[in-house]
Amino acid sequence: GKVLVDAGPGVQVSHGICGGCGQSLKEDARFERGVWMGAVEQDIALAATTDLPLLITGGSHDERLRVARRVHGRSGWRPQRFLFSSCDGLPPADLARLLDLSSTVPASTLFLEDVDRLESAAQTLLSDSFERRAVEGAGPGATDPQPADPRVIVGTREELVGMVRENTFETRLFYRLNALHIDLRTRRA
Repeated sequence: GKVLVDAGPGVQVSHGICGGCGQSLKEDARFERGVWMGAVEQDIALAATTDLPLLITGGSHDERLRVARRVHGRSGWRPQRFLFSSCDGLPPADLARLLDLSSTVPASTLFLEDVDRLESAAQTLLSDSFERRAVEGAGPGATDPQPADPRVIVGTREELVGMVRENTFETRLFYRLNALHIDLRTRRA
């Protein structure tokens, strides 16, 4: 899987799993002026107030990436790194390294594109990572597990609900990833 980093100056990334450098944010200005961007802006503002996982469905790859970058940029807790990886053909070992990398200081937003193409073993690894972090984040007297760190945003063209029904996508991972949902298909003007 190709990993892009768009995080600003001073960010160090292991090039063993990073396939390139980030795209220019100049493209976002054009995206912001899009007819339907106003409808998505409220969803972005809401998603930026939390570090819960976010599922972005519909739209093109570029639209999902731009929405993820906008959520990252508007986050109140301002994670310093934005990491991107395509899940298409991403081996579990590379996903594990990416999760480790994104869990280190400084805080990160991890955007996993085409999560519907994540192989079964990698789905289990990601789901286990969420569960382990939720348990580790729960302190004495905590009533609910804390959200996973790093902030995870996933994008997909496919309907994950249908994949869950067909047993091609792990149910517990779907429920972890679907904490917040922006469906770009319903936001067209």
